[in-house]
Amino acid sequence: MDAMAVPMREVVRITDAYAGGDLSARVAIDAKGEFKELGETLDQFGKDLQAIVAETGRIAGSAAKGDLAVKAEIDAKGDYRKLISSVDELVGVLSDTVVTAKDASTKVLGTAEGLASAAEEMNAGMEQLASGSMEIADGSQKLAELAQVTARDIEDVATEINQTSISASKSAEKAQDAVQVSHEVQEAAQKTLDGLVQIQESVAKTSETVSGMNTAIDQVGDMGSHHRCC
Repeated sequence: MDAMAVPMREVVRITDAYAGGDLSARVAIDAKGEFKELGETLDQFGKDLQAIVAETGRIAGSAAKGDLAVKAEIDAKGDYRKLISSVDELVGVLSDTVVTAKDASTKVLGTAEGLASAAEEMNAGMEQLASGSMEIADGSQKLAELAQVTARDIEDVATEINQTSISASKSAEKAQDAVQVSHEVQEAAQKTLDGLVQIQESVAKTSETVSGMNTAIDQVGDMGSHHRCC
């Protein structure tokens, strides 16, 4: 019984160790026959499983460090091969995901840079617009002031034109009065000339009358002298 019990207890110990995660456990008895084969099989199982776990850890560690091109380097069989292949596929999917994420990040970065550039251009445009608005406001203020000055100048010119019109009207009235006076002077002068002509005619008639009187006096004198002589 002891010849079977001891090997069985060793097998239980090894399987319990494997189940507990201790893959370094090895058969520690020198069995024979079928127990020896079982012990060698358990030892090989532990070695293979330990190698698979180590390889899986190596792949996971490399992937964690950014080496997503890592591949399994052990030649496993059966389900272990499937496990290793699954790990390789997982790393491949992770690699593709990282590449896709990197491309997306690059695009997002490019978009962000484009947005930043557009924002800077927009800010510059807003600053130029604000500056232009200020210049327009200043120009409008100056234009309003100039319009006020022009309005005052126009009002002054209108006043001067009105005064000039009044002066011209008064000058026209004075000129009309002067023309009227000139006409009156001309009429008075004409009347004076007519009076002088009449005076001349009267003087001529008076002269003729005086001459006739002188002739008559001379005749009378001659007649008196003739009577005295006779």
